Amino acid sequence: MEKKWNEAEKESYRLIHNEGGKDLGISFGSKVTIITEDGFAFKDFLGTGELAAYEDWRLPAAERAADLASRLSIEDIAGLMLYSAHQLIPARGPLAAAFGGTYGGKAFDESGADPWDLTDQQKEFIVKDRVRHVLIMKLQDTETAVKWNNRLQALAENTGFGIPANNSSDPRHGAGAAAEYMGVTGEPISKWANGIGLTAAFEPEAVREFGEIGAAEYRALGITTALSPQIDESIRISHLEPMRGDEKKLGFLSFGHWAEVPGSRVPSAAESLHQAIDLAVGAEDIGLDGAFFRVHHFDQQQATPYPLLSAIAAKTERIELGTGVIDMRYENPLYMAELAAMADLIAAGRLQLGVSCGSPESVIRGFESFGYYPAEGEDEGDMARRHLDIFLKAIEGEGMAPSARVAGKYAPVQPQSPGLRERIWWGAGTDSTAVWTAQKGLNLMSSTLMLEDRGIPFDQQQAQQIRLFRSEWVKAGNSGVPRVSVSRSVLPVIDETSARYFGRRAAEDSQDYTGIIDNSFSRFGRSYIGDPADIAEELARDEAVQTADTVLLTIPNQLGVDFNLKMLDAIVKEVKPALTTK
Repeated sequence: MEKKWNEAEKESYRLIHNEGGKDLGISFGSKVTIITEDGFAFKDFLGTGELAAYEDWRLPAAERAADLASRLSIEDIAGLMLYSAHQLIPARGPLAAAFGGTYGGKAFDESGADPWDLTDQQKEFIVKDRVRHVLIMKLQDTETAVKWNNRLQALAENTGFGIPANNSSDPRHGAGAAAEYMGVTGEPISKWANGIGLTAAFEPEAVREFGEIGAAEYRALGITTALSPQIDESIRISHLEPMRGDEKKLGFLSFGHWAEVPGSRVPSAAESLHQAIDLAVGAEDIGLDGAFFRVHHFDQQQATPYPLLSAIAAKTERIELGTGVIDMRYENPLYMAELAAMADLIAAGRLQLGVSCGSPESVIRGFESFGYYPAEGEDEGDMARRHLDIFLKAIEGEGMAPSARVAGKYAPVQPQSPGLRERIWWGAGTDSTAVWTAQKGLNLMSSTLMLEDRGIPFDQQQAQQIRLFRSEWVKAGNSGVPRVSVSRSVLPVIDETSARYFGRRAAEDSQDYTGIIDNSFSRFGRSYIGDPADIAEELARDEAVQTADTVLLTIPNQLGVDFNLKMLDAIVKEVKPALTTK
């Protein structure tokens, strides 16, 4: 009989192609063998060497299903009716203990296992309990998804009748149409719009086409079931919010002060800059996610940030580098675009630039001394936004000056750094500014100050601002998921030195306070001072911290690198785990 199939080895599986028939995939870990009939290849799930009806892909599905059903025991059938517990792949982080997950009896970080290895529990419910519906809560990334699924399917093939695992997730009515499986991978994939969004489209064909694209991508990830979106008004913006179990990015925000006064360990500008570099390097080593710096002019603080950010970028590999914030009143937009792109290229795409209209200053209209004046009919805020618009066009690669070489062509500034536009943040102190930020398609940076007071706790007011921002993001038709950061003054008392500096402030600074800034009645957020365990509990109840994806810790930079790293290390170890979204 003429052979009608061929075989090719892929990275982690064998691909068997039947001419004019079905393709068969067999993971390297599978013990299933091939039998041939009429020149075609079939999987011998039963290991008998004879082709059973349900193994014959040429037969109608109903006939194959009936043959398989006749062979199943009560235990086999029960396993097909049940779902596994929620699975984290790999089983690590704060939720691992709650949902279970060990590797050879050890936690993931202690086991030496690969992220795609199967847990003891996964092996047990596949083999012993014969469960075939695996409920996935979170995956590390796409590579992990594929490799883990191949190992899971190899184990399933080796067990019982070779029935494959059916991987799925479970978005719930009222919790968000995509509440869980949108986060099933750490990398971007096509995501179902919420139910209201799909309904409002009034384009069934477009929805159907998206379903086909989504199905192909999910299957490539090893996901074979995805529940359809539910129409629920409460889920309009839920897909933009951090999901339960998501860890916050944690960074520091330095004001960059220097002063030759008693107690200061930062007596000069040079010392301030060198210490900032050392602090960022140390912060990366202890596990922080970001190093952010204030930008001020005409003050003994760090100013134009690009030399500092570039120097840090050259000495680090992972940590995000940002500003909070650059005053756009003082900026030449095209020169800024060049500097920002260069710093971002040196940092390999780690720049996170916070910009705004500025903050209260020690000089009067200092931007005029830099040579920038509002145009007729503008105020200084309008000028800052005009500078921003030019800057955004420049980093998007738009032509900014007529070419001397090609008539009618406009040349962009160089260099260009791809993706930088998506990493620009606007510092918003009011609800109206947060709305404008969403309309511009920028990330939101919210500090410890709100330039309006509604008579409610600061964290609640700030959380309302964040929700308003996300709602407007959807209304504006923006794609992607915007990032949101909040700043907090967090000062753990961990030794005699920190107790001496901050212990007395704990009581008076543990509540919000109000005041007048720029003729606006404003609300200032409280400080978190005390034992790290107590701080962790308090921050876990902070509404805005829970709603944001990034938390920036304001630090007393004048106390030096060693002191600040010791304090930040305590926060990473004892406070950060509590910041997981509830």
